[in-house]
Order: sequence, then structure tokens, then C-alpha cells
Amino acid sequence: MGCSSHQQQQKGCHSGKTLALILFSLILLILFGCTFSTSSTVKYIITTVAGKGGSVFGCADGTLALECGMKPFDVFVTATNEIYYSEYAAKRIMKIGQDGRVTTIAGGGNSTADNIPAVQSVIAWTMGVTVHPTTNDVYFTDVFGHKIRKVSGTTGIITTFAGTGGESSSGDGGPAINATMNRPFMLYLNHTTMEMFVAEANSQRIRKIFANGTITTIAGNGNFARGTEGGLAITSSMKTPSCVREAPNGDVFYMEINDSVLRRINKQTGILSTVAGTFSIGYNGDGIPARQASLSSPYGFVITDNGDIYIADMGNSRIRYIDAKSGNISTIAGISVSGFSGDGGIATDASIDRPSSLFRLPSGHIYIADFANNRIRLLTPTCDEGFVYISQNHSCIPLECFGINYNDTNVCSSHGKCIGIDRCTCHEDSIFYQDCSLLFVNSQNMLMTFSDIVLQAPINSVNIQVRFNHSRFLDFYNGREITVKVEIILNGQTITVKNQGINLANSTVTNLLVTLPTTISQPGNISAFIELWDVRTTMKISNRTQSLNSSQVVINNGPPIAVSSPSNNNNNPPIDTVAIAVGISVPFGILLIIFMIILIILIAILVLKKKKAKSSSTQHAATVNDMEMRE
Repeated sequence: MGCSSHQQQQKGCHSGKTLALILFSLILLILFGCTFSTSSTVKYIITTVAGKGGSVFGCADGTLALECGMKPFDVFVTATNEIYYSEYAAKRIMKIGQDGRVTTIAGGGNSTADNIPAVQSVIAWTMGVTVHPTTNDVYFTDVFGHKIRKVSGTTGIITTFAGTGGESSSGDGGPAINATMNRPFMLYLNHTTMEMFVAEANSQRIRKIFANGTITTIAGNGNFARGTEGGLAITSSMKTPSCVREAPNGDVFYMEINDSVLRRINKQTGILSTVAGTFSIGYNGDGIPARQASLSSPYGFVITDNGDIYIADMGNSRIRYIDAKSGNISTIAGISVSGFSGDGGIATDASIDRPSSLFRLPSGHIYIADFANNRIRLLTPTCDEGFVYISQNHSCIPLECFGINYNDTNVCSSHGKCIGIDRCTCHEDSIFYQDCSLLFVNSQNMLMTFSDIVLQAPINSVNIQVRFNHSRFLDFYNGREITVKVEIILNGQTITVKNQGINLANSTVTNLLVTLPTTISQPGNISAFIELWDVRTTMKISNRTQSLNSSQVVINNGPPIAVSSPSNNNNNPPIDTVAIAVGISVPFGILLIIFMIILIILIAILVLKKKKAKSSSTQHAATVNDMEMRE
């Protein structure tokens, strides 16, 4: 039994709707598929930069860092890429120079006195280290000495910066040199204000030393207990603070080892809050809010300018990352098993062992004190091919040069390779602009005139003057070789002259003597056209420009012939002063718009056909009904 007319209409309608839906989906796919590139997440490559492992600690000055036995606890990297680290086992402060060799900064001696060479001093036990950005003075914590010591960056002499050596916590409001401290662990120096913060582990306090040397307490009441949430930091308890940092907005963050939490002190209110951790030791996964994530005895951490946080999750043998925007936590280095593996590979596939601290460079590179592995390791950020890492917001963005994708045939004006955001390397070295486009002049800013208005035949050369009203062109081509092509036209006859290897002087006027290949013996008017090429690339760097005046050739000073003075060649309209010397291509956006218009027209035709079919079916049904009624 066949379908009824109504069923056929429904079937056709559904088919039309399905086709329209498919076409609409195709348009969306083209639009969004071409507009948005596949995203890329930041990954890190892990390598070892110092330490040979093993259980022998300490090495002679001048030893290559990779051949040195060490047990680094804290690490600090200067703007000149010198690495300072606190040697936990050998009780020294060490430096790795740009040559990759180690030098002792402090420790190794037997004296606790001030004003002696730092290498003659003894350090009871050290954890934190930092360096002044301009003086290169080195500050470090002498934990069991209950002091902060300072080594002059110029003389190498050691002095006490804070603490008397007494095992207590006192002296707020007075000079730090007269105050007592109780096991200072790690410290932080604000390079703008020169204010120092220190975590006093045994006194359960965070203390601040102002630029004038005055010390005060900003958090902790001295009690070893869980701190309050939402209360004043100054009256709150804590459980063994290990590390302290100041955020760009002035908020102060500190880590509590025994509660495995990261806490924040609001600069404006002094109120304390928890940023990461659950107050229970462990690991419960990534991709969750940091406040819901368990940590395990974390020590060091850093805060970036945009608020991102990186944590040395010591007990979990991982480096954790907290995204400032989402507040979620993830692992960027380390796996579920402690150990040493993975150098040269992705950091999340590598093993690290009880990392104690880390230091992040503005470039996004992260140095890790891989404590139990007795090494310093480096995390280098990387992205998938076609993306580039942006350290300011810890992200991968599509690689483009001047708005063109890195693998587009037109990128870098088709004369180079896109190697970074708006960074082209041009195939012909450095003869191009940043985007590898060739510097070009046109008839509006290259003016040519004959120097001699009247010439006596026979002639074998012509003097012309070329004026450039384009300072950038002259600066760019000063000292570079160009090829000059001059067409001399006399009575309809063209004589072409090419001079290769002409050097343009850095002047607005260039006098050019054109030597003719044949001698001109007949009288008449001479006009000229000029074109320029770059010698190295053999690429054209000007349009064809006509001389502003004409010269006349006379014989034996005969009567002058009328001289015409044509204007600029109207057959060669001016072009932009900076043009790209590449072939013409139709922008993809125009093709996409044309394709969309065609699709819309097709859809409209389909809709009209369906309406027409429906109308015909309705008329047919009415005719049948009328015939039935008549019967």
C-alpha cells in the first residue's frame, strides 16, 4: 500500500529539514573550525642541572655542578642565571656560576663570629637563601643558630642581619639585630620594598623586617595548634610554618608543614584564610579546587605576578600548580612513585623525590631542589607544535607572526619562518622588515629628473638625479647593493641600461651617470623610466617611475626642439610605500564568505521547492475531495 499525500509531505518535509540541518552544521563547523585552533596545554621537560646523586655531600670549589655531591634544600636564581642553594648536609651556602662550576659562599669554617670571611664561618644548619637584586648580598637562615646571616656581595664578609642567637621570639618593634628568633626556616626578600619575611618554625610565627631594620610579627600567637579560618592572622595559631612569600598585591602567604595547608593574610584586613590543603596529609587527585586538595608536608612555594602558585609538595613527591583564575590544582612534575627518572622527557612522567623548594624565572622555567635525589632539576615549559608558551599567564597560544598562522604560506611575507610571536627569520638574512616584507618605493617618493636639459650630439651618457622622499628606504638600503634599470626613450626608440651593484648613499639625492650602450647621434627629446632591484634577492624594490622632465639632444647647437615635461607615469599608479613582494592570493575569509552565500542560496532554493510541493499537494487533495462530493 502506498503512502498517502500527507505522509509524502511529512517525509519530504523531514528530508528537507534534515538536509538544512546538515548544511547548517557544516557552516558552523567551517566557521568555528577555522576560527578557533585546537588548544594546547602547558607541559614541562625535566632535566638535571646540578648534582650527581649519591650519599657523598660537598665538593671542592671549581667542580662542575653536575659532578658535585650535594643535598640542596632551598634554591634561588639571579637575573644573571647564577644559582644559589643552601647545602643542607654540608651546612654551606653554595653558588653555581654561569660556567656551571660551584663556589662556596659561606660555611665550611669553624667560627660563629661576625666580620670575617664568610668561608671561614660555621653554619649550624641552613635552609632558606635569597640574594639582593643589585648588591648581590646573600641572606640565609642559620636555623640552629637562630639567626639570619648576611654575606656582602662585594667583600665576602659575613655579618648578622637578624637575631641574637637566643632561642625565643622577642624584640618586636625594635631592631632585628637585637631581637631573638626561634629556628627561622625560609625567608623572602621583596625586591621592591626591600622588606624581608621569615617563617619562624618553633615560635609558630611569621615575622617581617622592614627596610629600616625594624622587626615585627604579622601572624601567629606562638601556639602550636590549628589556626582559625576567617580570624585575624596575628591572633591565630599555626603548626610549623616553613615558607613565606608576598604576593604582588601585598597579601602574605605562608605554608604550614604539620597541617599541610597554604594560608593567606589579607593585606587590607589582616584576616587569615586557607588557599590550599584540607588539614589532612595525603593526596586525593588533581583537577579539583586547591582548597579541597590534600597536600603532604609541603615546604617551598612561589607566587607569580598574575597570582598563580607553584608548590613543592614534599611528601607527595610532586610539584603542584594552582591556577589563579580557576583556583584548581594540578600536578606539573612527578608521579605517584618517588624516585629518580625521566630526564629529557615530560615532567609528569618523571620521578622526583621529596622536593623541598622551587624557584620560577620570569620565562616560566622552574628550578627544583630535588632534595632526596640530591640534585637540582629544571622544568622547561613547552607547548604542542604550532603553539607558543606565554609565561605571564602560564598558557599556550597559537603561534602567529603579525596576525598570520605560523604554517600559512603567506606568513612572514612568504620570505621567512615564524619562530615566535611576531618573530620572523627571513630567508635572505636581514634585508627585510620584521615581517620579512621587502621595503618598496613608488613614484610618489622616488622622483627622477635630468641633470642636463640640453645635450649636444653625439652623446654616450646621461646624467640623471634621483630624489628619494622616503627616509626609511634610504636608512634601510644605505650601504646595500641595488640594480638600477633605466630606459632611455628617444623618438620612440627605447635604450635599456642596467647598472648592477650601485650603493645608495644615505642621502635624499643620488646622482646617477647612465652610460649608454650605443652613441646617440640624432636630435630629439629624451624621456626616461627607472626601476630598482635588490641585488642579493634579485627582487624588485620599486615600481616603474617616469622622469619628471625631458632632455633634448641637439646637433652642433642647432635650434632647440620643444621640450615636454610629462608628469608621473599615469599607467603605473602609486602603490603603498611598504609593500610585500609576494604573489597575490585570495584571503581565506573572502572564500569562506562566498561559500556561505552559496550555501544560503541552496537552502533557500530547497525551502521554496518544498513550499511549492506542499501547495501542489494541497490543490490535488482539494480536487479529489471535490470529485468525491460530486459523486
